[in-house]
Amino acid sequence: MLWLYIDFPSLQLDCIPVCKTKHIGESHAANLPAVVIVDAKKNSIRQLNESAIEQGIRLGMGLAMAASLADKLCVLPYNMAEEEGYLMTLAEQLYSVTANIALFPPHGLALQVDDMLKLYHHLEHYVATIRLVLAPFKLSAYFACGYSPLSAQLLACAGISLLSTDKSNIATAMATLPVECLFISNKAKENMQRLGIKTFAQLQALKVAELATRLDANTMEYLAQLNAKVTKSLVLYQPKNAFEHSVELLYEVSTIDILLHPVKQLLTVLEAFLQRRDYLCLQVELTLFNRSEGASHNFQQALLISSAAGEYLAKHWLNLVSLRLANVKLLAPITKIRLSVKQFQANTGEVDDIFLGRRGQLSFAQLASLLVNKLGNEKVLRMQLGNDHRAELASHYLPFISHSVLSDEVINPKSVKSKKLNSAQAMCNKTNKAANKQTFSDKLPLRPSFILSEPEPLLSNVSIVH
Repeated sequence: MLWLYIDFPSLQLDCIPVCKTKHIGESHAANLPAVVIVDAKKNSIRQLNESAIEQGIRLGMGLAMAASLADKLCVLPYNMAEEEGYLMTLAEQLYSVTANIALFPPHGLALQVDDMLKLYHHLEHYVATIRLVLAPFKLSAYFACGYSPLSAQLLACAGISLLSTDKSNIATAMATLPVECLFISNKAKENMQRLGIKTFAQLQALKVAELATRLDANTMEYLAQLNAKVTKSLVLYQPKNAFEHSVELLYEVSTIDILLHPVKQLLTVLEAFLQRRDYLCLQVELTLFNRSEGASHNFQQALLISSAAGEYLAKHWLNLVSLRLANVKLLAPITKIRLSVKQFQANTGEVDDIFLGRRGQLSFAQLASLLVNKLGNEKVLRMQLGNDHRAELASHYLPFISHSVLSDEVINPKSVKSKKLNSAQAMCNKTNKAANKQTFSDKLPLRPSFILSEPEPLLSNVSIVH
């Protein structure tokens, strides 16, 4: 079974907007400072950008040595949870073009190729489609094929890009790898060095019985999975209905205009998420974080941006977010932004009456959304008629956007209608049971005991008394 492994060696660093130096001009990239991500447990450099490499900083180097080489060094702490979140984002994007995606956190994905070749016919076409999906993220990645997910992982993590379906080519590339590249314990690597085993080819030359007497069970199981003799249990990606993505900022941002650039990046991801599922959303939540003592990202404030009609385009949501942020005072400089949507609406494809013609650049709902996010929901009101004969209570004002509390699941008009029918039937049954215990005069109320916010079908028996 052929697998394609994609390794993102600097995933956390590449997802920071300012650190994407590979796709900008050389003159602008030269002005960027040296940025490194440090593993606090090992006190060593885990990821670094091009500017840091040019100044002599290398992976695995200590922080003190790196600081002595670069006078203006930007240091960020390594966060495995953040990196795994970015990996889930990539898996979500790739799920539209490939089927089985195995997660290898914190920075690896394994894609099953055999079934997809029936669709794409050639490995080159399949890989080109994968690269096209990953192109907007501007990530550094290594692609390698293997007839087991671990063999493809071994080649990609070693920095070898191999795209081939030939078993001999894959075996030749693996034979030259040193045993230090194997994902085994340090004790097992030391035992191999004592035996004089330096390359994977020397390891393959020995018999399994001989290795079993010198290596532990976990190492033998890993080697069996590496050679595709034993199937490895994989965690396959399953898409979720909830949307939640975040972006970490390289600098502390206190200006709204600069803050809109990473927000636009998150809204673009949201647009792809909604368009792929044919969803709309009525409300997004923007959470802002700042840096404080003892915590790299401290919660500051959460903003709810609402729309009168379902939207999915990033440009529409960006206008609403910019109007909402214009009225917000930042309590501290922002270091991280998170965008989340938990309630969705099915896109029913409703359009305006074609005989009315186009009236202005914005629809009524879009104009109301702009006013609500600019002035505030309490200042944009709509009239609500009431069932009361008194003139002063016949109507009252409500906020224009007053979304009802929705469930976390997708809102489908057909499912809502069926739920209303079921709830109305249940209410009718309860009413009939209670009515059996009352007298005949109580069964005919003179007026309704409550007023429904929305019309519901009448399922109970009604008799008109003159």
